[in-house]
Amino acid sequence: MVARGSSVNDQSISGYTVRIRFRIPTRDGVGSERTELDLSQESGPAIVLKSAESDNNTGSTPIKNSGWLLLESHGWETATEAEKASGRIIDALRRSLAYHHMGADLGDRGPKSGFSQVFLSDCSNATGESIANDIPGWMIFPTSSRPKIVRIGDIGAYRTVTEERFKTTFAAAFDCEKPMSATERTAFELYTCAHSVGTVQEARFALLFATLEVLIETLPRSESARNHVDQLIKLTEDNVDIEPSDRRSLVGTLEWMRNHSIRQSGRRLVEARLPGWMHNGKT
Repeated sequence: MVARGSSVNDQSISGYTVRIRFRIPTRDGVGSERTELDLSQESGPAIVLKSAESDNNTGSTPIKNSGWLLLESHGWETATEAEKASGRIIDALRRSLAYHHMGADLGDRGPKSGFSQVFLSDCSNATGESIANDIPGWMIFPTSSRPKIVRIGDIGAYRTVTEERFKTTFAAAFDCEKPMSATERTAFELYTCAHSVGTVQEARFALLFATLEVLIETLPRSESARNHVDQLIKLTEDNVDIEPSDRRSLVGTLEWMRNHSIRQSGRRLVEARLPGWMHNGKT
């Protein structure tokens, strides 16, 4: 392990460097005016928090104003040790940010550089320097031969509806005199929230699914199926060997099974609202 306080850009240092790129996906952040903040402990490894703009020793954006941030730790004797350390450093990042009610995007959602190895090799030959893609999350490289990092900038896109299409759609909607139900209005609020979560696809999917669930109405199963479930409920209620709390929980689950499942009810909703519609060749 190298001495505490050594620069991670010091190419005289042997061993391997761990580099972790991330961003805090809100307006919150670390309020530092520095471009580099030493996070090393007295007896621990050298760890530095940096503005991503200083990745290639260029730029002077302070940490508090940087969209992307870097955690770098150097002095690891082998690549295996460095890889193991990367997991510990990322977990420390997650825990410390969670304590301050913040999250971390480790680059899994993009943008991601995808330059071919042929292109990178040509650039390396032309410049005489090692050049690497800016891969999501962590990467490891020999400290003595730090590569230049190349990345694609943030990509933005939007869509519009033409005047004529919007006029036609609004006129058709206005002709519908039936008011939206409270359930439909709640679903629309969730639908709006789903379009307000930015590029976090998982959050958008969850909200869109919740939108659909609000519209689903579960109906009772057949009489024979309900009678069978009622027998299971009675057997469970009469079983004194089951703890009371477990018994109540099981009975509640069985009572829910008297109605059709969310999957069956969801299919019925889609078939009623979108009869004959196809997507990618499937109903």
